[in-house]
Amino acid sequence: MHMSESDLEPAWAREHLKTTPVEAYDGMGCLDENVLASQLVQVTDKEIAILAEKDVKAISMPLSNCEVGGGIAPIEKMLEAGMTVGLGTDGYVNNFFEVMRGAFLIHKGYHKDPQAMPARKVYRMATELGAKAVGIEAGVIKEGMLADLITVDVARPTPINEYNVYDQLVLFTNPQNVINVMVGGAWLKRDGKLVTLDKEAVRREVLERRFRMSLTKVGEKHFSVVNHCVPRIDGVDKVTGRARYAADIYMEGMLYAGVLRSPYSSARVVSIDAAKAKAI
Repeated sequence: MHMSESDLEPAWAREHLKTTPVEAYDGMGCLDENVLASQLVQVTDKEIAILAEKDVKAISMPLSNCEVGGGIAPIEKMLEAGMTVGLGTDGYVNNFFEVMRGAFLIHKGYHKDPQAMPARKVYRMATELGAKAVGIEAGVIKEGMLADLITVDVARPTPINEYNVYDQLVLFTNPQNVINVMVGGAWLKRDGKLVTLDKEAVRREVLERRFRMSLTKVGEKHFSVVNHCVPRIDGVDKVTGRARYAADIYMEGMLYAGVLRSPYSSARVVSIDAAKAKAI
C-alpha cells in the first residue's frame, strides 16, 4: 500500500475525510499484519502508533523520497515503536548500496545528529528487516533460512575489522565489489562472473527490443513535436498531483519516449531521422 509519500495525501484526507490517511485506513479495517506500507514519509506519531499496533510492515525509499521532494521519513520513530521497516529503491535507483548510504546519511543531516541511523541499523533494514517485511525467511545466515547471500571484496584502503565492518559495507561498497551472489542456494554470480546469464547478450537483446518497441508504429503524428518548443520538465513539482513524471510523458499511439537533456531552459526539435524505423 502506497501511503503518505508527500503532504498531498494527508492534506486530502484532512480536507475530505477530516482525519489522517492511517486513521482512515484503520477505520475501514484495512490495516493488519499482512499490509506492506510503502513510503510513510508524512506520518504523525499517532499514525505510527496505530501502524505499530496493527503490525503493519513498512518499506522506506529514502532516495526516491528526496527525488520527488516528499520529505524525510521518520524511520527511527517507526523502529522505536516496534515496526518492521525495510529499505527499497522505488525503481528510482538500481544500486542498493546507494540506498543504504542514503538512509545512513540523510537522517544524520535531518536530525543534526551524527549518531542517528548507525550503519548497523541500516544494514539490518537492508537485510533481515527487509526480508521480514515482505514475508521471506531470509536476511540472516541461520539454519532454516533461505540461502540468499552475497560476498564482497574486502581489499580496500581502510582495513575492515569487527568495529567498522558495517560502516565499510554501507559507506564504501558498490555493486562492482560484489564477488559472489547466491539465491536459494544457487549461484547467480561466482568469482565475479555471472553464471546464469550472458551479460552482453542480454544487453543487446534489451536494446534491440526497446528499439523495435519504440519504432513499431512510425507515422507523421508521432513526430508532431518537430519544430515545436519542448519545455523542460525538471523543475515541475512532482508531488502535487498536477504533473506527470518524466517517464510518463506520452503522445497518443506512442509506445516509447526518450527525454533529451539540454543546457537551455527550452529546446526546439529540428528533425528526427526515421530511416532505421522504416527499414524494419
